[in-house]
Amino acid sequence: GGIANLTWLPAGGAAELVIAFDVGPANTLLDGVVSVATEGRERFDRDGRLARSGTPVSGWLDELLSDPYLERPPPKSTGRERYGLAQAREWVARAEREKVGLEDLLATLIEAATSAVGTAWRNLAEGETTGTKARLYVGGGGVRNGFMMELLASALDDVVVESMDAAGVPADAAEAMAFSLMGRNTLCGIPNQLPQCTGVSDARVLGVIHGREFADRD
Repeated sequence: GGIANLTWLPAGGAAELVIAFDVGPANTLLDGVVSVATEGRERFDRDGRLARSGTPVSGWLDELLSDPYLERPPPKSTGRERYGLAQAREWVARAEREKVGLEDLLATLIEAATSAVGTAWRNLAEGETTGTKARLYVGGGGVRNGFMMELLASALDDVVVESMDAAGVPADAAEAMAFSLMGRNTLCGIPNQLPQCTGVSDARVLGVIHGREFADRD
């Protein structure tokens, strides 16, 4: 989706072994740059066609991959306040100053995004036996970007990279399904988050149920 987040589910592992965190920007900067560069005429790079025709700018790629956020250990979370329209405008302005074409800028951003996911995966998988049994299920808008999926597969050449659809979860609805499950657990009084993923001290029931205050009225 907009922000790349990674959930690590070790085979046969207990809930305590699950790790999840925001890796960094995925489509948010790509979409923002396209929107700014075209003055809103286009909202995204369909299937990664523009990025595919460009060449990453090595110095910029190194700069993006040395982002301090990427080096922070999980649990961690980020969003459009860090990787949003303001940063997209800065990149477009910089590309204009340095005479870098839109295609090359997009190629740089998409390479950085997929490389960051690959690095995060390898850090999690260190010491694990992955081989052909390991799978990366992708959800969100990135699934529809063929070039992004190719780059992910290239960054993780020992991993099967495929859409969540292959696992029976609609790629476009994964987040909606997750929030439905979290809401259900709240109603049932079951903890709906994992401390090692959110950073809280213990497992808690998140969410507030409204409406009960009215049910008790005459």
